[in-house]
Amino acid sequence: MDANDGAVANSGDRKRLARWLLQCGQVRAQLATMMTLYRDPHRAGGNGRGYRERAAAGDLTVLQGCLANLIGQLSCISDEVEAVIADTPAVIAFPGSMEKIATLQARLAAGKALFVDGDGPPDGEGPPERYGHQQRLAAKDRRRPRSKGGN
Repeated sequence: MDANDGAVANSGDRKRLARWLLQCGQVRAQLATMMTLYRDPHRAGGNGRGYRERAAAGDLTVLQGCLANLIGQLSCISDEVEAVIADTPAVIAFPGSMEKIATLQARLAAGKALFVDGDGPPDGEGPPERYGHQQRLAAKDRRRPRSKGGN
């Protein structure tokens, strides 16, 4: 595998990644502004005297409002990244099979989730040591005597 093979393969992916990183940088800049605002309110620019005076007086509602906004922004970015990672079709293949291994390698190279809902062998198939336990439980359930009561 080439060092250039990775999750950010095409220009659309690169643009999306650049947008996410820019948004994270903007959050960082806003946090730096808040730090300056509370550490040295007279040096802080931008938001007018109201915010500077409130920060100088120790008003934490300014900080709380900023943090709530930034957390919302970061949550949106995180949700978008998670959706891209999870956008992986399930594969019906036996664990350890060449098909399953190739699928996991491709997912890894693409930066996708390794295991997704729906992965696994076809329904009712699989190695007996793995699925035999479920079959034994089902057979045991059928042998259970029914309670004698008024139906």
